[in-house]
Amino acid sequence: MERILTIPWRTGAGNILITEAADGIVTLSSDTPNTHLARSQTVRFYTLSGDAAVQTSVRQLGARVILRDNATKVLRDKNGLTLTVLKDG
Repeated sequence: MERILTIPWRTGAGNILITEAADGIVTLSSDTPNTHLARSQTVRFYTLSGDAAVQTSVRQLGARVILRDNATKVLRDKNGLTLTVLKDG
């Protein structure tokens, strides 16, 4: 039997899906495409007794990148907001 749990992403839309297969293998994925900048979030797993734990970072690439000048300085608009652009392809 397969179990699926969800954790909301802290940034952007959607959830992190935690899927546990009958053989005990756990996979992490996202239920929605990320149309913004790349994002990551740490997920911790604990045993019921609390005597063991593990953590991992879930990363999802985004559809946007930050604009930078030739000196790699981040470009901002007049209000100080970071300028981004959609990636090719």
